[in-house]
Amino acid sequence: IPPAIPRAETIIFGHWSALGIVLGEKHWGLDGGCVWGKSLAAVRIEDRHLITVSCRKHRR
Repeated sequence: IPPAIPRAETIIFGHWSALGIVLGEKHWGLDGGCVWGKSLAAVRIEDRHLITVSCRKHRR
């Protein structure tokens, strides 16, 4: 993600499986590519704990 205007908020997004899971300082990308048989991801916001579950058997 290119640099932009500094913000206090953290941006949390999905629907970008080509980027994969990213936990940056102020941006979290949570698309692990489950639809492609990779993983489903979630983050516990309080401590940034990443949780992933394999989607291999649900691959399209």
